[in-house]
Amino acid sequence: MGSDMISFLIIWFWYVQGSMCIGHLIMASAVTGSLYAGSIIVGVCYGAQWSLMPAAIRRPSIRINT
Repeated sequence: MGSDMISFLIIWFWYVQGSMCIGHLIMASAVTGSLYAGSIIVGVCYGAQWSLMPAAIRRPSIRINT
């Protein structure tokens, strides 16, 4: 479960960050209504990122041992 969970979290964070970039590009396009659509995409992605952040931090297998 540890390795699968780590790879899932990495893929999920990449997906969320990519979607957030697309949302910012939509807002920057200055097309009519793009501010609304882009802000919804960025808001959903921001919420998805921070809902999984505590789970990623609390996993002992993800921590880097120094």
